[in-house]
Amino acid sequence: MGIFIKQFLLQITHQSSLKMLLILLVLAGSAVGQSQSTKEKCKNSKKCKGQQTYKTYKNKYGKEVRSGVSARSNYNNQKGLVSYPRRAKAGSLEKSIQVNSKKVFIQLCVTQGKVKVNGWNRKEVRAFINGGEGLGIRVREKSSRDKKPVWLDVVGYNPKSRFERRSRTRKPYNKCLSGKDIELDVPQYADVKLQVRSGDASIGEIKTAKLTVINGDILVNNIEKRTEAHTHQGSITIRNSGGRMSVSTTTGNIIAFNTESNEIGDYFKAKTRSGAVTLQSIGQKEVEASSVSGTLNYIGKIKNYGQYGFSTTNGLINLVLPSSSSFRLTATYGGAFQSVLPLTDLVKSRTGSIVFLTGRVGEGEANVNLKSFNGAIRIRKQGEERLAKLFR
Repeated sequence: MGIFIKQFLLQITHQSSLKMLLILLVLAGSAVGQSQSTKEKCKNSKKCKGQQTYKTYKNKYGKEVRSGVSARSNYNNQKGLVSYPRRAKAGSLEKSIQVNSKKVFIQLCVTQGKVKVNGWNRKEVRAFINGGEGLGIRVREKSSRDKKPVWLDVVGYNPKSRFERRSRTRKPYNKCLSGKDIELDVPQYADVKLQVRSGDASIGEIKTAKLTVINGDILVNNIEKRTEAHTHQGSITIRNSGGRMSVSTTTGNIIAFNTESNEIGDYFKAKTRSGAVTLQSIGQKEVEASSVSGTLNYIGKIKNYGQYGFSTTNGLINLVLPSSSSFRLTATYGGAFQSVLPLTDLVKSRTGSIVFLTGRVGEGEANVNLKSFNGAIRIRKQGEERLAKLFR
């Protein structure tokens, strides 16, 4: 009797254990299914903020990798509200791109660094930065014919990255470059707009140039059509360029030589607050130079039917002209007036300490207007001995 009872109890125990095992398997399966359904729901749900989902993608070596990202990040990815990747470590970076064969407009801004822009005989834009953290070329517009870029921005990040917008919770990404040395090679027919906060800028061998520098010097060489150069604390030098030119600085000197006029209406305008302006061999027929507390020097020809204006408050005006010059002179000065060139039809008048003078040199085919309220005016012939004394 005892043997039968033992066998019966063992059979019941075995059957209950099987039932318990089946129950556990069913519960485990339902939990897995519920977990998978939860992940599927969280892919497109805004409520699963803190829950984790998994994403499988191929890395740069072609291998499939599963990375854990939050459901909120998945939602941001779908809406484009994702952050840029971290910038590369400081070093040398280089980017290049093929552009349209007839025209291209390029603009860039630099926070800090020495900038050099060169024109070359290629249909390509190449950007290089040394000691920078990021570099990229962003295409703003393409040609409707050959689909090549005609408008580019050189920026401090890689716009080809899959992260193209920043999160709303972060500050906007700085598009300006920053580095030790920044070089840009562009086609010779390019138009370039450059803004620099701190650093010297050099640009040459291109069609048009527009530069704005807050703290640094500017060098412009061999610009074909148009030049605009402005700096607050620095000097400006222009050489071997043509077209319309407008340059200004707050605290610095302006030097220009060997410029020419390409079209009717081309002009040269220079303005400084506390610096000297020296112009030599200027080919434009409309020339203006002004300074508050600096000397104005002009060496070269007076073009027939040209318009020339020089004005300073507390400085000298020195003109060194050929003996064959021909112009009508209007002068206003508070100091001395000297002219080696003979003046005819001379008329003088005085109001207080200010003297007004009109006269004519030669046939008087051009107009020259000189103003020095607290300084002197001197007109010399080219080739005179000790000419350097004028610029001391």
